[in-house]
Amino acid sequence: MRGGPGWGCEAMGRTRVARWANGVHTLRFRRWPEEKLNLHCSKPKCQDGATLTVDKVRLELNPGEMIDDAVLYMQVRSSRAGTLMLTPPAGAEIISLKVNGVAKPAQMHEGVLNLELEAGNQPVALSWRQAGGMKIFYKAPEVKLGTGGAGNSEIQIHLPSARG
Repeated sequence: MRGGPGWGCEAMGRTRVARWANGVHTLRFRRWPEEKLNLHCSKPKCQDGATLTVDKVRLELNPGEMIDDAVLYMQVRSSRAGTLMLTPPAGAEIISLKVNGVAKPAQMHEGVLNLELEAGNQPVALSWRQAGGMKIFYKAPEVKLGTGGAGNSEIQIHLPSARG
């Protein structure tokens, strides 16, 4: 007797024999006539926690004289369908959004972009344009992820060939 991956079973009876079979601890019951076996089966409760993880983030910046082009690449893993809230920099003009290589509409609401994601591992690419340009000091724009952060973050700045 053993429970499945999502269930736990507990047996109450007098005649049980424990044994190992194929590396798994199992119980066998050998009852006498008129003897009963009581089983209590239960499904464990789900634990609260994150269902969405951003495994990798790469922000590629192409500063120009007056305007910066940016592309944010993310590798997102989700245990169920849901929404990732992403806040691009203020004044960003969204150019495109791709999830799993498929173009999606990028609709901002009060400065926040809600990405609808399916369950599983999926790449996300968001590109935008914003005012700025190359100055003496250049600062990468801030992008906020609704998950609280990401591991393996990287920023690449591609400097223009003719900086005058």
